[in-house]
Amino acid sequence: MDELIVLRQSHPQLSLRRFAQYVEVPYWRLRDCEHSAPVRCARQQHRDELYEQVRQTALLHPTSGYRLLYQELKAQGQTIGLHKIRVALGELQLHPPQPRKTRAPSPKVSSSQDWPEGRRVQIDAGAPLTPGWCLLDLLRAGRPFKGGSGQPGGAESVHAPRQAHA
Repeated sequence: MDELIVLRQSHPQLSLRRFAQYVEVPYWRLRDCEHSAPVRCARQQHRDELYEQVRQTALLHPTSGYRLLYQELKAQGQTIGLHKIRVALGELQLHPPQPRKTRAPSPKVSSSQDWPEGRRVQIDAGAPLTPGWCLLDLLRAGRPFKGGSGQPGGAESVHAPRQAHA
C-alpha cells in the first residue's frame, strides 16, 4: 500500500478517487492509508528506537531473560512492557540460551540375591494374567511368580484362583 502512496505522489494532477480507479483499489482504503501515514511512520520510528534499546540491553546482558531485561530497562527509565520485550527479542533473534538441566544419577539396581528373603519375586510385566487370577493374591500367599511370554517353551506362570474377600 505504501508503494501506491509513493506512486500517487508522482501523479499529483490526478484526484485520489480517479487514482483509486486506475490502480483498482477502493477509494476509502487509499484515503485511510494516506491519512494514517504520518502516525504509522511515527509509530514505526518509536518501535525501532525501543527495539534498538532492547537489543543494546540484551547484548550487555546476554544470559538475561525478558524479565531481567524488563527490570534493567525500567531502571533506565523506559516504559516498555514484558510482552513487547519478548516480541522484540523474538524479532531480533536474541533469546538467551536455555539453562541446561542436570540429571541426577540413577540409583544402582541391586540383584535379587541382595533382597530380603520375603521379597525375592521375579515378575514379568509382559506376561498376561488369566481372567479371574490376581497377582496380588499370589504375592500375599508367598507363592513364587515367574511370568512367561505365553509362548510354547516359555516359563510358565503360577496362578492361584482369586478368592472373594469378606
